[in-house]
Amino acid sequence: MIRFQCPHCRTALQADEELAGRSLTCSHCRQKLRVPGKPTGTAGRVVCVCAGCKATFAAASKPQPHRVQCPKCGTRMRVPGADQVTADGETLRFTCEQCGQVYCVLAKYAGKKFGCLACKSPCRIPQLPEPEPEPAAEGLGILAAGPPPGWEEGLAADLEAAQQRRQPQEPEEPAGFDVSAIQMPSRAAARTPVETGTDWRDRLEALPFVIRIPMGMVAGLALALVVGAVWAGIAKATGLIFCWLCVPAAAAAAYGLMPFVRDRNVGVGLFAAFLGLLGIVAGKAMIATWAVAPLLREEVAKHIGDPGLFSMTDEDVAEVVNDPDAMFGPVCLQLAEEQNWDRAFVIDVFRVWAEDGQIPDEPLSNDIERVRQAVDEVDEAVETWPETRLRETARRQGPELMRLLANELVDSAPMQALGAGIAFLGSFALWDLILIPIALGTAFKIGNDS
Repeated sequence: MIRFQCPHCRTALQADEELAGRSLTCSHCRQKLRVPGKPTGTAGRVVCVCAGCKATFAAASKPQPHRVQCPKCGTRMRVPGADQVTADGETLRFTCEQCGQVYCVLAKYAGKKFGCLACKSPCRIPQLPEPEPEPAAEGLGILAAGPPPGWEEGLAADLEAAQQRRQPQEPEEPAGFDVSAIQMPSRAAARTPVETGTDWRDRLEALPFVIRIPMGMVAGLALALVVGAVWAGIAKATGLIFCWLCVPAAAAAAYGLMPFVRDRNVGVGLFAAFLGLLGIVAGKAMIATWAVAPLLREEVAKHIGDPGLFSMTDEDVAEVVNDPDAMFGPVCLQLAEEQNWDRAFVIDVFRVWAEDGQIPDEPLSNDIERVRQAVDEVDEAVETWPETRLRETARRQGPELMRLLANELVDSAPMQALGAGIAFLGSFALWDLILIPIALGTAFKIGNDS
């Protein structure tokens, strides 16, 4: 059973716990009211807001004023007694009109509104009471004759007695309140430390903000990359692309960021989702480079020797024969076959010929002078061979030249990058349209209010 007062007529009411939070009508004044929530772990205790770090903690309620200490930062504050409103104008003591929860805040917050931590109802902090005017002194006579005789000896005796005895000390509330008994909303609870001193989270919290945020970025991205690498490794080992692994990649990014950021909010959630997206993109890039691109190169190498893949018609042969530059390749391959040139030497001949006899940027596998002699020999053959031999050479060596160039192109870095890029784009399948929003939503949820 929940017992409370009507906020309009102050009539004592009670309702079943199942009606907590629902709107009802007062049986006395017929005004609408909301039934407060169930009694929380702070019932019978004073919920204090620290004057230093703004942390919320519970303190014992006593009849007389007493001092309490914040368990987080150690700041001491004065709590008014049970029948007092303020303690020397420093703090205010008041109760929630809906559920009766007692609070103690700094007097500067008088008149502010907030949501009660116990019943979630709107609550207003009262104003400081007006100081009562001191009664005018009436009937007091003025001592015209001065102090009575012997007053110096009495004062000296009082001072000596005060030095010899200890003055009474004001009782203090011991530190170390049970903060875990306070039931708060998730976002408020995330800001209240349960343990202090040796916990690694407290040591992180003690670091400056400009250090914690970059560390959180690095940790979140590192975890996302680790999951992305595992994702790519599974894809390479099995030949399958597991799209659902993008969800743990995003979640890992959020969990890597969280230890460095205590306050969970929309901005942190969006940043966690952004780190998760970087992890997903990195995982797909690794899949394209490690798993899909090698398969693409193997597929090209498998079919590059097919007889019908490269063929030349009579028109193609005539066009090549009439172009000395186009005939250089077939004639070079013919001479390589006749003189037993290896493939590396043939490639060097092509590279030096493309540079007009100059040394190319990349180092050659053979002596430059020997390569230049071979280039001159091929040029001379193109100019001196009869047309019938050139036609036969073009028809026979033309397809071989195209296969050689295709092999070099597949093994080149630009082609590998192009293949990885095509595979990366192709890996965005229909599942990505479903799973990537789920992954980013998971990261946002973790960063916002977990």
